[in-house]
Amino acid sequence: MVCLIALPLASTATELKQKTTTAFDTYVAATEARIESELHPGGTFLYMDGLPTEARKTSYDKLNKGEVLVERHETKAPGLSAEVPDGMVHHWIGAIFIPCVTLTQVIPIMPCKKQHHGE
Repeated sequence: MVCLIALPLASTATELKQKTTTAFDTYVAATEARIESELHPGGTFLYMDGLPTEARKTSYDKLNKGEVLVERHETKAPGLSAEVPDGMVHHWIGAIFIPCVTLTQVIPIMPCKKQHHGE
């Protein structure tokens, strides 16, 4: 009985297409390049610091009240799109303020393994 139920499910699986992988890899490379360009002396260290003045103030006010910020994000560049043929890019950014804690205390307990779609 289990085999009869599982058989139709197995037949609906599809293979990842090269155009999907290429578009996704292009988007990831552009995002990593953008992040790298922001990580220099004088760059915006926190996401909120790159926002327009009013949005930055609102974001910091929410964080100071204990709210968690989560927003959909998209890397923009000429000829780049988060639209991936036969696929989807979920690109989100989040922030939380933890009072009375240093970065040195937080880093050892954060899971920071970099993962890609092929791993």
